[in-house]
Amino acid sequence: MVRGKLLLEAVKLNPTAVIDLFQLDLRPVGAVLVEGWDGVLYFHSGNQINRTDIVFGGRQYAQWPAETRNFEWNMTTTQPRPQISFSNILGPFTQMNLEYGGLVNAKLTRIRTFAKFLDGMPEADASAYFPPETWVINRKVQEDREICIFELSNPMDIEDLSLPRRIVLADQCRWIYRGDGCGYTGTRLFDINNNPLLPYAYNWKGEWDANTHYNTGDVVVAEWAFVQGVTVPQYFQCQYPNQGQQPPSSGNSPYWARDECSLNLYGCQIRFNTGQNDQYGGWLPFGGFPGVQLQPVQLGQ
Repeated sequence: MVRGKLLLEAVKLNPTAVIDLFQLDLRPVGAVLVEGWDGVLYFHSGNQINRTDIVFGGRQYAQWPAETRNFEWNMTTTQPRPQISFSNILGPFTQMNLEYGGLVNAKLTRIRTFAKFLDGMPEADASAYFPPETWVINRKVQEDREICIFELSNPMDIEDLSLPRRIVLADQCRWIYRGDGCGYTGTRLFDINNNPLLPYAYNWKGEWDANTHYNTGDVVVAEWAFVQGVTVPQYFQCQYPNQGQQPPSSGNSPYWARDECSLNLYGCQIRFNTGQNDQYGGWLPFGGFPGVQLQPVQLGQ
């Protein structure tokens, strides 16, 4: 933003029109990206300038009849709940509402600048704009053949949103073992009770193969699906010689013991605080909050 240019234009007796540019991000509501489209609709209302597409910062904004209300902040403690109305002639928003769940949680960003700074103008400047305002569509207020109205909310003022978003537990890690957040890639293997697996020398065999004969102590890796389709490597140690005995999708079997984290602080310590494992420089990526645990009061003598 070039504040000086904005202020100089704002204090003029006859400043050029203030242009409202909108970016409607449909990715939070499941828009599928395709070649040539990033999942965001770029448009301007056409109320402040001739009703044509305009370009700002190299980005083309299509003219789309729209009207905004209650975007102003006041001195009260109540968060504003602005509304934006779109022309729905020929039903474009009816189609999007059906496809994207009424657009609830779609993100709308408003960028304001003066007409003189648009691309193609003598004083075009893509860095001259007021601070962007980001809102989230909270609910659909009205929809008919002519108009579609949405109520917006501050991203921190969404109905049914609780903070913090993560559940605060003192001694319970919320990360997926060996997945995002945890990221453990070490070779020390333990069961769910924090006991080391069989004290044999580990013999790494790579991915499990039904045609391979495995001996006690052999370690294999298998991929199992987790939440939202995420897969993380699951390691198993052979407990009894076998061939064709597939590692179980959950728990253990007579042939295989799973490398599994207890998800408590000690389980993290024995993997990362060994004095030899410097994967995280000596600190723990523990996904719990040990600091919230109640401590006994120490009374003086």
